[in-house]
Amino acid sequence: MVPTIDELINSDNFKDRIKAITLLFKIEDRNEIKKRIGCVLKLLYDKNLLVRINMIKSLKKLILKYPDEFEPLIPRIYALLYTKNKSVISNVEALIDAIPPQLIQKIVIDATNKLYSANGFDRSIGLLDLSVIAVTSPEYIKNSLPELIAVSINDKYELLQIFALAIFEEFRDDEMELIFHKLNALYPYYLIKHDDWSLDSEDYDILIHALVKRYFSRTTKDELKKILDLLNNEDILIKLLSIAILKKNAKTLWRILSDEGIKELIENLMKNLDDKHWTIKIVSLLSLAKILTSCNRNSQDWCNFINECFLRIVEKSDELLKMNFITKAYTLETLLTIYKKCDPKETKTKIEELIMSIEVGKIIKEHFISYFKGIPLITKIKREKTVEYLNPCVHPYVDEPFIKELRENVSNYRNIFREIELGLNSDDWIDRWVGAKLLGNALYALPSFVGMHSQLLKTLLTDSIWMTRSTTVWALRMINLVDGLNFTKDDYLDILEYVDDDWYWEVRWEYLMLFFEILNKNPEIFENDELKNTLLSTATTKYLTDNNHVIRKMSKYLLQKLSVDEYILEYFNKDHSKRLEILQKMIKSPILRKSAFIRIKTRLKVGIKDNNDIEIRRLLILVNGKYYKETAYILYELVLLYDKYDIARKMVDTIRLMHPEIIEYRMEYLLRMLNELIVVRRKIALRELKAYVDVGIPITEKILNKLKEMIIYDVVDDAIISLTIYILEKVGDNEAKQLVKEKREFIEMGHNYTLKLEEILDDSSTPWHNIYGLIEHMSEDKLLNLDSNITTKLLFLLKEDIGMILKVRIIDLINKIIKTDNENINKIIEENYEMVFDMAFELMNYNYHTISVRSEKFMRTLIIKYPLLFRRWIFKKLSMLDNNKKYIEFVKQLLNDPSPDIKLEGLYVVECLINRELSDTARSFIYEMLDLLDYERWGIKKKSLDLLSDLEFGGEEITEDIVCKIIKVLKYTDEDFKMYLLRLLDQLPPSKKYWREVLDILNEFKDSNDPYTAEIAKSIIKKYSGEAVGDIVYEIIKVSKYADDDFKIYLLKLLDQLPPSKKYCKEVLDVLNELKDSSNPHIAEIAKNIIKKYGPPT
Repeated sequence: MVPTIDELINSDNFKDRIKAITLLFKIEDRNEIKKRIGCVLKLLYDKNLLVRINMIKSLKKLILKYPDEFEPLIPRIYALLYTKNKSVISNVEALIDAIPPQLIQKIVIDATNKLYSANGFDRSIGLLDLSVIAVTSPEYIKNSLPELIAVSINDKYELLQIFALAIFEEFRDDEMELIFHKLNALYPYYLIKHDDWSLDSEDYDILIHALVKRYFSRTTKDELKKILDLLNNEDILIKLLSIAILKKNAKTLWRILSDEGIKELIENLMKNLDDKHWTIKIVSLLSLAKILTSCNRNSQDWCNFINECFLRIVEKSDELLKMNFITKAYTLETLLTIYKKCDPKETKTKIEELIMSIEVGKIIKEHFISYFKGIPLITKIKREKTVEYLNPCVHPYVDEPFIKELRENVSNYRNIFREIELGLNSDDWIDRWVGAKLLGNALYALPSFVGMHSQLLKTLLTDSIWMTRSTTVWALRMINLVDGLNFTKDDYLDILEYVDDDWYWEVRWEYLMLFFEILNKNPEIFENDELKNTLLSTATTKYLTDNNHVIRKMSKYLLQKLSVDEYILEYFNKDHSKRLEILQKMIKSPILRKSAFIRIKTRLKVGIKDNNDIEIRRLLILVNGKYYKETAYILYELVLLYDKYDIARKMVDTIRLMHPEIIEYRMEYLLRMLNELIVVRRKIALRELKAYVDVGIPITEKILNKLKEMIIYDVVDDAIISLTIYILEKVGDNEAKQLVKEKREFIEMGHNYTLKLEEILDDSSTPWHNIYGLIEHMSEDKLLNLDSNITTKLLFLLKEDIGMILKVRIIDLINKIIKTDNENINKIIEENYEMVFDMAFELMNYNYHTISVRSEKFMRTLIIKYPLLFRRWIFKKLSMLDNNKKYIEFVKQLLNDPSPDIKLEGLYVVECLINRELSDTARSFIYEMLDLLDYERWGIKKKSLDLLSDLEFGGEEITEDIVCKIIKVLKYTDEDFKMYLLRLLDQLPPSKKYWREVLDILNEFKDSNDPYTAEIAKSIIKKYSGEAVGDIVYEIIKVSKYADDDFKIYLLKLLDQLPPSKKYCKEVLDVLNELKDSSNPHIAEIAKNIIKKYGPPT
């Protein structure tokens, strides 16, 4: 009888197990392979070296053939790198090199999603999977770093916090590296039967898994007693887990241990504070604080004992706060726990004295973990004075060496600011994050540059990464500290809107500190009623709804500073019915309405989760018939209740039919969520959108376009793909339906990684999805260094009908390759520049949004990278006078582009037209160049002015418009540029329409301290003579007959500035002779002076 694969795998003979591997390799059925994944994993961890190496080598071919099926094994394959056998390691490295990058990326996203699980064990598996990939292939976890930082700050399990931080710090610490190696050397937990997870096991791997299980789940009394016996184990991992489990079960320990047992335990943990391992110190410290503050003994002796222990910990903290930054951070957290719970004032005073003596500000600046662990303690001690203590200079983002270097080498500022600006505009979030940090430091060092660069930061306040947003708000705090923010009212309103919607308390913290600091430095900003009311609304919302106690506390201090009504501050002290009355009152107030609806949303969510019918009905009655913009905050909850509650159904239908503004308001929020890099956030937004389309609520065009983009780029999360397809099939336009059709086709065809890109490109019959699949699953490094032949073929493919998804993917790829300054692509474009620019232009005007938007970016890259080729191409197009309208419009787009580099290229095109005597075409851009006269960049506005000066305008209307613009810009432009504007004004004929404004402004400049400015101003005033002046004089005389005295004085002063008019001399003197006898002495005096100037009538 021939043995089965299962029998061979379980055989004691290693040769049988090797034979099983051969049989596995021959399986052709995908489902059969899927059933054998556990067997493969078992063979990968086989105790026989030959079996392991054979399985690793075979897997290299199997994983390419069945990538989706073998995807779950990838983290364990990485973990095999931490064995001690060099042969295994070299074979695993070769296997990892063969794994398609997109598979690894999918594993990373799945692992990152686990970090949001409510189950701590799932989160630990996510971290472990990320850690093995991070050490070997760090490029894959770049987009997971924000979540790792969030876990390191906020996870309720301290071991997960520490491990997440270690991943972020790349395991640079020897102790964490040791723990990391121990964890990855373990036999996979899912190959051990749960019944075997015993605390009595002598098998190290099983014991560790057993401890991990108890750390994340309930622990019985008997199990706790066994764990107590492990406290003195020599192994760091066993000891660490045991101490952490005791912390989690602190209350139970007081119930099961005798008085002596508790004291003995506390003393053991106290000894651990001198352990050689800092991880043992930290976890023991946290466990001590938790156990001591959970005391259930009421005698005075126990109170005295607990307080003595508190004082011992505070005394020991002085030493711990001089160790590494992680130990410092968790010591601050421990001190907070004690400060909140201890009764005697003596202990609180000792903590306060310690904090002051060690200069905690320096500790907080050391690392972000120290900062965020220190904030709760500082706010507890300093209360409303926290804002003075934690000013923006007490922050881990402050880079003192950089500030010093910049101040000492001011001449290098142009290069530095240019590099920072490139970073802020980068597609890479790390570049943007670092750029925001550098700009905050640079503007603090050189505050004179604030006006030029602060607006750049505002665009990052809605960045897709919370770390970039947090850093950006801190940078604004730095600017406010040294110079104040030169923001408009609308800028401030935007900022106040953003804080309400941010998911991360770390960002909301920076915003609140910013608001405090603005109020303290420039309180007049919030004297504006709209701004003050919006700030009041924001602070109220945070106080009533924020899930972070530090944010609620600081919001309360802010409300007190704003003198809010007392009933709001008393909300949490009221009973249920009184709270509803307060919410009712707040809904009636436009200022507090938003806060009320967000609070109602919070309570509705709890009611829906708990299926609390009474609570839901109360809240629905409260909001019934209230159709404000802020009703958008509860729209999703109303939709969830649509089928069960009449009020909800009626309100949803009314909003759908009669209140598009409510829908629009909610869609703007959901769009920001869809733009988040964090997968979980996008899923939440998609589920909400799905609920809307199911009840017929329309989605906005911006949302629709974002979903089209997601169906192309969100290729690694199945839930996002299916939700996006569902929504687009329901409400998508023709473009969306085409994208869905292509996406389904790609999914159904599956993935085949055995193909070669260069081979399939030579075959004209190759399906588009084969090309797309290979591009999508090649590593970034390989894609950016493709053979020139392949690159050329991909470029020329854009001219073919290859489907939208592949077309977009190729456009993006070529765009990236160009940005790398690849020699091959440079040569290809130089040889085919006309075809490339023609193609890019044609794709820009494609009838589908997704392709046209990507092609605009492609064209912008081409223009910046190959300016001379672009000018050559566009000049040819503009020279075709009978067919150049669409190209004229294109150049206008360039002049209106937000990028200064693109604007400048547009100006060079105009210069080229003027130089080649195509002034008629150049005049098409006069109004676009006029708009650039008040642009912030000197080079651009000066170039625009020079080109305008070179043109003959022709036509009185254009001349008048130019004069009007010059007058406006003269009022607020810099001094150097004023002189150039006056020169242009001097070139123009006198304005009949704006003469009054011209003379007003020239009157300011004729006495300028700058002799050149004064001379030009006087020259222009003198120029306003002859026929043109006569027309102005006539207009003054005509109007003055009917004007009131104040306006008469104004007109006569203007007339006095002008040279006498020969043409209207008689009319002037007739009017003046009437006015010289005016009862108003000012009028009479000016009239007499002008009569003298005119002399006797001729």
